[in-house]
Amino acid sequence: MSLRSFLPTLREWLWFSLWIAVILVLTLFAVRWRDDQVRRHGQQRTEVTQGLPMDGPARNAAAWSPTRRSAAKTPTAAMVAPVVPVAPASQSTAGLSTRHVTRGDARIVNPQEVAYVKQLLAAAAIRGQARHPRDLARAHELAGKAHDFGYLGTDDGWALPEEMSARGYGNCRTKTLWLAVRLLEAGYTEVGINLGCPPNYRPGEPGHAWPVMFWQGRKYVFEPTASGEIYTPAAAPTHDHSVTVLILQSPQAEAGTP
Repeated sequence: MSLRSFLPTLREWLWFSLWIAVILVLTLFAVRWRDDQVRRHGQQRTEVTQGLPMDGPARNAAAWSPTRRSAAKTPTAAMVAPVVPVAPASQSTAGLSTRHVTRGDARIVNPQEVAYVKQLLAAAAIRGQARHPRDLARAHELAGKAHDFGYLGTDDGWALPEEMSARGYGNCRTKTLWLAVRLLEAGYTEVGINLGCPPNYRPGEPGHAWPVMFWQGRKYVFEPTASGEIYTPAAAPTHDHSVTVLILQSPQAEAGTP
């Protein structure tokens, strides 16, 4: 048997070259598509983080550019929630009322923040006085809707539920406030918001927020950032988080009771 019998024929070389060319072309298309997606995601993230009307006191309804979003997603002045002032980083100490979102220590209670959120929850409870839910079906539905909103971990303060409904996304505080307000409007009478920290928390890192509810003698925990489910305290994703403050709307509880 000669060596020539082991060598590929011209036809086999042509087919081999053709398949190599196809693979190279598909690879180039895949790389270009990936680069386009990364570029597009970067543009959208820049638009989102630079276009939020709730980033700080200087960014309000007047500074909001309608051209950044479609008309259906453009917030109105009534949708923009007040923002608690943020102290400069050099003044972020235990004695100051800072928001402790992007700076400071989230383990320190902020009285201004607690009072503002308590006011929003109390108003929602009044709107829900005429409703009397018989089970947790409505709570399950609302938890799923809260989770369905997009998540963006930027500091946009405590945006009102109407604001998140209009734009379609929010951070843990915004999603938590949306769910807590909607639960109270649905007639659940004891609903609260936990502000706390994950394990191994270090000052300067953002804290976390998640809703809780007391219903028929039992405590339920929500985590709209990660899930649309309702948990018992021991099974909740936040079971190992430390709680800085519980802002509870209840006839028997005061705001700020842990």
